[in-house]
Amino acid sequence: MAPFQDSLEQYCDGKVDKLKLEQIEYTDPSDVFDTISQDLYKRLPLRNLHWNSSTRPLRSIKSLHVDLIPGDNRRLRITSPPPSRGAIGGQNGSGRNTPDLGRTAERPISGTDPSSKKERRHQIPGLRQTPYLKIYLLRCEDVDNYKNVLRKPLREWVKENTPPAQKNSKVNNQENHDAFEWLIVHVVASGSNANNIAQGDGKASSKRSPAQLVEKIRTDFNGTSKSAVDRVAQIQTNEESSDGPPLGQGPEDGDTGWGDLIFKLKSLILSSFDHRVRQYEEDIKEKESQRTLPGWNFNTFFVLKEGLAKGFESVGLVEDALTSYHELSIGLSFFTEAKTVEQSAAPPADTLRNYTEELLQEYEAASQKESALSNGASEDRGSDSNEIASSKPVINLGDSIFDTNRKPFRELILTNKLSAFDFQCYIFARQVSLLLRLANASSLNQLYSNVNRSEDIFDKYDAASRAGSPLPRQERIEAEADNLLKLAEICERAVHFVSSASSTMRDDLWAGIEERSRQDAAVTLPRRLQEDIVDNLVASWAFSVVRRTLDITMTQSLSTQLQPLMRQLQSRDGEGSRSPDKAKNLPQRQTFPDRSSSLSLAANTIRRPPSPEKYPSLTSLDAVRLLPPGPIQTGAQDLAAQRADLVFLHRRILSERGLKCGGWESGWPGMYSAQTSSVEEMKDINLNENAVSPAHVVDGEGRLSNKRGINDRALAACLDSEPAFYQVYEDMTASILALYVLGERRRSAEAVTADIAAVRFYLEDFSGAASYFRQLAPFYAKGEWTDLELPMLDSYSRCLKHLDRKEEYVNVILKLLAKQVQQLRSEESAEGSLSASPGWRSEYTKTLYEDIVAVSDSAEQSFSVPIERYFNDMLLRPQLIHRRGQDGFSMQLQLRHLAPGTLQPKEVRIRLMTVGDQRIDLWLWNAKPPVMRPGFVTIDVHTKVMCPGLYRLDKVAIVAGKITFEYDASATDSNTLPIQANDPTMMQSQDIGDETLIHVYPQAEGFELQAHHCRDIHLEQSRSIEVRMSSGWNRISEGKLLVRAATAGLRLHTAETQSIGEELEISDKTKPGNIRFGKVDPDSVITLKIPYSLESDLKEIAVRLEATYITEHGEFTFACVPRISISLVVGVNVQDIFKQGALFSKFSIFTANGMPLRLQGCHLGSTDGFSVESPPLDSDMEIFSRQPLSLLAKINRHLSQSGGGMQRKLPLQISYTCIEEEVTTAVSAAFTTALAESSFSHLSRLLLPVLLSSLHNILTTQDYETVAMLRSVTLPPVQAYPYTSLRVPLAENHDAVLEWLHSWHKTHSAISLPSSPKPTHHSLTIPVEVPVLHVLHTASLTLSPSTPSLSHLTLGTPIPAELHIANTHTWNLSPPSSSSSSSSSTPSPPQEFTYEVLAPTDTWLIGGRRKGYFSAADEGISFPLLLIPQRTGYLLYPGVEIRCVPPSGSEQREQEGISSEVEYKSQAESVLVVKGFERVTVGVDLDAASDDGMGAWVMETN
Repeated sequence: MAPFQDSLEQYCDGKVDKLKLEQIEYTDPSDVFDTISQDLYKRLPLRNLHWNSSTRPLRSIKSLHVDLIPGDNRRLRITSPPPSRGAIGGQNGSGRNTPDLGRTAERPISGTDPSSKKERRHQIPGLRQTPYLKIYLLRCEDVDNYKNVLRKPLREWVKENTPPAQKNSKVNNQENHDAFEWLIVHVVASGSNANNIAQGDGKASSKRSPAQLVEKIRTDFNGTSKSAVDRVAQIQTNEESSDGPPLGQGPEDGDTGWGDLIFKLKSLILSSFDHRVRQYEEDIKEKESQRTLPGWNFNTFFVLKEGLAKGFESVGLVEDALTSYHELSIGLSFFTEAKTVEQSAAPPADTLRNYTEELLQEYEAASQKESALSNGASEDRGSDSNEIASSKPVINLGDSIFDTNRKPFRELILTNKLSAFDFQCYIFARQVSLLLRLANASSLNQLYSNVNRSEDIFDKYDAASRAGSPLPRQERIEAEADNLLKLAEICERAVHFVSSASSTMRDDLWAGIEERSRQDAAVTLPRRLQEDIVDNLVASWAFSVVRRTLDITMTQSLSTQLQPLMRQLQSRDGEGSRSPDKAKNLPQRQTFPDRSSSLSLAANTIRRPPSPEKYPSLTSLDAVRLLPPGPIQTGAQDLAAQRADLVFLHRRILSERGLKCGGWESGWPGMYSAQTSSVEEMKDINLNENAVSPAHVVDGEGRLSNKRGINDRALAACLDSEPAFYQVYEDMTASILALYVLGERRRSAEAVTADIAAVRFYLEDFSGAASYFRQLAPFYAKGEWTDLELPMLDSYSRCLKHLDRKEEYVNVILKLLAKQVQQLRSEESAEGSLSASPGWRSEYTKTLYEDIVAVSDSAEQSFSVPIERYFNDMLLRPQLIHRRGQDGFSMQLQLRHLAPGTLQPKEVRIRLMTVGDQRIDLWLWNAKPPVMRPGFVTIDVHTKVMCPGLYRLDKVAIVAGKITFEYDASATDSNTLPIQANDPTMMQSQDIGDETLIHVYPQAEGFELQAHHCRDIHLEQSRSIEVRMSSGWNRISEGKLLVRAATAGLRLHTAETQSIGEELEISDKTKPGNIRFGKVDPDSVITLKIPYSLESDLKEIAVRLEATYITEHGEFTFACVPRISISLVVGVNVQDIFKQGALFSKFSIFTANGMPLRLQGCHLGSTDGFSVESPPLDSDMEIFSRQPLSLLAKINRHLSQSGGGMQRKLPLQISYTCIEEEVTTAVSAAFTTALAESSFSHLSRLLLPVLLSSLHNILTTQDYETVAMLRSVTLPPVQAYPYTSLRVPLAENHDAVLEWLHSWHKTHSAISLPSSPKPTHHSLTIPVEVPVLHVLHTASLTLSPSTPSLSHLTLGTPIPAELHIANTHTWNLSPPSSSSSSSSSTPSPPQEFTYEVLAPTDTWLIGGRRKGYFSAADEGISFPLLLIPQRTGYLLYPGVEIRCVPPSGSEQREQEGISSEVEYKSQAESVLVVKGFERVTVGVDLDAASDDGMGAWVMETN
């Protein structure tokens, strides 16, 4: 450790070359440097430099430190003063520290002789170190002295130090690598004319004027070109030195010339730097182009490009330098790969060295111990770690990975003696040093402090320190905030570097071993031992590198953010949930040295997972709430994530060594591999037997695994015992988890949590492991990582089984089985067939079904899971299986049991649901299902309930214990009946949308229920429905009929139920809707009449019928929901005509629904008060929608009956049949008769509904009218019927049935209706009420007898006439009111009417009493009129209108509602009106008269 510590101190003090400053060489013949040095140091370092290159973007340098070295006249080297703050890379931003003011160190420029000549230029530019600027310090009092004494040596100095480019000579490219600028500085004392010093433009008359002198110097040396650079500066200084604070570079320096000097220093240094960079880039480009040429040397190219990188670093362009090293790293990778491909037997001199001497020494040290052990030397089997601590080991290269001074790398590179491994380590160390400069000095101080840290394993791998806790014993220097992004980049590069360099190191070791074997074959160890030592050496080196990287990237800000998370991950009572045998063997922290850390709680490991209240699942955002409320520093999340990856690599190295050297499974990967590779039960391990581990253990392949070569103390301590191994592994895992959470890497945090769960499981902390597994299972399920989720669920279930959590255990096992089935399905779909399951799945899961069924029986709750997660290819055969002589039916449910193991269901049931508005559930079940083994399983389900209709599968339930495997169509996205096409008998069924339907139908001889409206309807009585019950082959001992209304507003009066026709023993009908009946013989048909009432007018009602009956085979149920049309199909209109002697009523009978009717009889009945005369119907008559039937009836009143007790309603009885019903009856009879003679008679109740429903939909009103006239129905062709929808229920009989149907339709294309149908007619009784008429007026208009000619009238001649009105109360049928009877002695006021004679004005002029009043009490009254015809021709008599006079006052109520009609006898009488004639000439043709009597005509009139 001493070399690394010394180099680190030099690194921090700025003494090593890698932190060299920009050199400025000064020549001081006037001995004025001591005078100006104090003022100059106060203005250093140079700040705010801006380098604008033609090939690069603008670069800004915040500060630039310089080295002032004397020229030939002085051999002193004085460096710049330190920054204001003591931290390395403090506020100056350069990343360097400088010694205190006045610290000097004498160093000859060349050799030890101060008078030695100039340093010889190295042939490789990257190794040269020359100044960027040369300054000549001049002090002169006047111009004469300058001309006579000082100008000549100044001119010689300028000539000697002018670069070739400024001499206009041929430029050598090598000179540009050492490009520099020169500057003359004239120093003026404070006593001179200071007013003219600043810019040198003052005009003084004296020759001692400094302004005149400096102008003379400019004229002599600046040149005459306009673009010439001003290389002369003048400053004023005080003779007395002042120890003040460093000065800035502000405007105040302009008065004394210092501002101009600082500006020239910056511009000239950047100019020299620009020349050098361009030359380096040209040389590098040239070398790159020669890469494929023979003799190309990568090492020389490397030194050249590193020279450019160091140049960038020297001026503070650290990022550019870092880019150069990145490019060199990539170039080295390509070079080593090409070298490996060549595999030449005699490698050329320019190749890298095959092996590293230090690594070979480490191997030889380990092999010597192994050889001694093999030769029989005695050894303490538990002393490996003690030997490492006591003996003097070879330097661990991992500990000194960042020390670039541990060997002369650059010299080894030039001499081609550096191996590829050392090359990689050197580049990585340089990259880390540059990144640390970009971060800040606190990281360097931590690096220095980590060197002296304790090597105790638990102190080294404390959870908090691994996460980034500060070191309590270090003396931290306060500096600006860390650049955490750069520290994160160091961690990221370290991960890649360790992975890559480990492979290189392995090849390096094997190359060295082969070299030694060729030199001395006697010391060669067996191959397996060599492999063990090499693996251990590589692991030790990688372990040390990762540890050192974690040390240098620690930061206080990250530790502050991690403290709350780490507290949540700790538990003070951690031993509570661990088994006693395991807990007592865990290491106790008190036996190890304590750390004086401020985070003492962080030293405790995770004893058990935190409770959900403290630390819930990482999938939620609860972990974020644990972070401090303050703002998170920029880059903290990136640094946390990258450090987590680095600690993860650290843990992986430990885990691999633990498995290899100790046989200890660690973390979830080990647990997963153990579960998937073996089915052996886990064995308890007694930790007491592992107090000391041997040096050799047996690995998984059955051979010894060696621990020799593990030269890292920390790793050796971890592998010393199993408790120590698991302790450190758990600490690392906790740190990774906390860092991932802080870094917002939630998925990675979940994966790390699985490792904690695995450790808890190894230590038999089942409660803690179950808590973690419960959090992790949803994470892997969401990511669809089935291969990881299955063993995790398996481990979770084992924990729950040990904890006796029955409900959780059953749920987890069910989920495990579901995931396993899902994986098997994926494998089957990918490979085309089911592949063999891995061992752990097929063996362990064989008894899972039996276990969970047994556990569920004792659980408190029931479990319901979707069936499709556990069984595949589920299908329900839609064919019904009937049993002869029994009602009901069976079906077959088929599914495939995928998971290994057997399942014994307790019950299997399925539910069918009707398609339509009326929902009916039909359950089928099997109380003793067979044992379900892997493969296809067929289960028969039965039911004794019959409800014909179309159904779809709604639910399937397989019950085992308290577990129900359920398929619910309403809860799934698709309601498709699961039918697979792999069964040739399974063919597509009738589809409605996406649903495959099941036809449920009874047997032809089975029980049947039908319902229709009552055929005899009386409008004044309650309506009824008729329920037709056919027993079929059943001998019913007793039964019950449930009648329920399925329509709103429908009330069924089952208490008034009557049996029609064949008597039925009704035992009980008192309960609403329940009708119990007794014995019914086979083949009996019972009709029950059930009255009903409605709350509103409806056209159709629905009734639920359910008959439960008991036979010798058990109890059966038949149910149906028929829809019954209750609208009347016959309509009747009546028109009444009152006469004085009789009432004539005209009845118009028509069809109400447009369908033709066949009227068989119509009769209006008589009563006591009325006698009716109507013509009889000789034969049946058809009524069509456009052709109603009219009947006239004469009603005579019996005057002997008084109006009060007279029955005014006459019954109108109509008997009719519906043509549609006749067609249905005829087709049904023909179809059932033919089907009964075939072998498909058992399908009659499946086929007949399809035929009738299709016929009802196909035939139109016009078709039925044609049938009514022709008495024959023509059936549509067979293609018009949906017989193909019966493909599924008919199954194998489908083709034969279709062939029979084609034959039947061909022979029954037309079916005749019977001329006299069976007495299945309907009767409708309508009560017709005789209307009430209070007064009947009989009016007549007669011409006066005094008219000259009554046969014709003369136009314009007044004709006397008389209007006669007679009144009668014959049809006043209303009973006398109580008021009139009580006051019969008081005559009622007369009924007043008014009449009016009406006629068109162009026909008649009416004179006389055209209008008038009269009383109904008068028997008859006449009114004289005068009529004057207005045109010739036959004119109808004028009309008469009689109205009742509106009553007034008290008479209004008595005469309201008085009805009257007029019988006008002169309604159709007419009279001929002619013009008046004086002379008429008539012609007569005797011949024509003899023939047809038309031989006379009027020839002329006057």
